[in-house]
Amino acid sequence: MADLQAAPAGVARPRPRRPGGGVTFWVAAGFTALYLLVALFGPLVVPYDGIATSIPDRLLPPLSTTSTGTTAWLGTDQVGRDLFAQVVQGARVSLLVAAGTILVGGGAGLLLGMVAGYFGGAVDSVIMRLGDIQLAFPGILLAILLAAVLGPSLLNVIIVLAVLRWVIFARLVRGSTLATRGREFVDSARVLGVGTPRILRRYILPAVLTPFVVTATVQVGLMIVAEASLSFLGLGVPPDTASWGTTIANGREYLTTAWWIATLPGAVLALVVLALGILGDQMRDRLDPKLRS
Repeated sequence: MADLQAAPAGVARPRPRRPGGGVTFWVAAGFTALYLLVALFGPLVVPYDGIATSIPDRLLPPLSTTSTGTTAWLGTDQVGRDLFAQVVQGARVSLLVAAGTILVGGGAGLLLGMVAGYFGGAVDSVIMRLGDIQLAFPGILLAILLAAVLGPSLLNVIIVLAVLRWVIFARLVRGSTLATRGREFVDSARVLGVGTPRILRRYILPAVLTPFVVTATVQVGLMIVAEASLSFLGLGVPPDTASWGTTIANGREYLTTAWWIATLPGAVLALVVLALGILGDQMRDRLDPKLRS
């Protein structure tokens, strides 16, 4: 019981540190907030299109003045497209893909996980075996195969990533449902004749919601990387849509002569994913310490 003993005179008792209160957390939170603001409102205030070409302005370095008198803050690419506008518009695409994947894949995983964990038996076996079969395939190869079959499209990218990620949510929610369905309040609801849909909605869902939200937060950064990877390979969004992966792919042949085309969007992508990862880890430690790896 040494922790309960009084501290020596003149020595301050150390205060327990709460997760999520450090400088790193607030820097990550601030950068994440900036990313969200840029994704939501940036394309509305940027005065030019990131897809519009301008051959006289090709391969301009950062902070150059274009032929129209505007400033190319991040430079231009090989056909004169403004990189700053591409980064801003690409932020919205990445956010749409991440949010759509969480809604579709996370929603499917939430429903299937609750059903599997609550009913058990054959229903549980069928759902979990389907997940095991999918997990047996390498994720990136399955994503490439599905994207190649469906074709480049923002909606198709969301569908592909949702198919890949529903298993993670389903397994997590199933475990939380198994731990909740045997609780006294659930048994009391069954005895009182409460229907299964109401039990799932009123008693099971609140119990699994916290780990679901924490996992969804962690998955956002992974979805942004996955979308950029598919777009880099030409299997993501269409070529006429600004994407960080497409921009990086366009600059890979100019790394020695126009390094900014691939380097600056790549740096933005890395910083956003790093900030989201830090924020997700801190939220996991704060909301549900049992999910710590």
